[in-house]
Amino acid sequence: MAKEALAALFAGGGPRMPGNGPPGFVLPKPKQSAQISDVAKDVAETPQELQSSIERSSTDRLIIVAFVTSFAPPCETVVRYLKKLQSSLSNLEIVTVDAATPKGSALADAAGVEATPTLRFFSKGKRVHTMTTTSLDLIYPFVVKWSKKAQLP
Repeated sequence: MAKEALAALFAGGGPRMPGNGPPGFVLPKPKQSAQISDVAKDVAETPQELQSSIERSSTDRLIIVAFVTSFAPPCETVVRYLKKLQSSLSNLEIVTVDAATPKGSALADAAGVEATPTLRFFSKGKRVHTMTTTSLDLIYPFVVKWSKKAQLP
């Protein structure tokens, strides 16, 4: 079951599209302030850590893998919001992957993530939904819906 979930995470994976920006454009370096790690307690940096997290969705838990970048305020907002939801939903678990770090970037590339924040929902060991958005109004209904479905037999 866990191998299927990990395969679902990486389905359609591949490198990000080259040429993000005009020639000579360089992405800003991540700030050294640990914004995401301050908010997110469960941060995955290796495929094994990610697989372990996804395996926990085989129970009645909903796991959301959030691919984010630590230097982007919208990503920080989404992670804070998900953590707030997690405190009110007992079967919700949030795992973050910081795509601004070398290890997190490699995981995001392997998973085919092209933009952040990208949220992947896992229930009963399978990926059930993916969304790339900063709209908290769009995130909430899916979290509640899949949280309830995770508890059904």
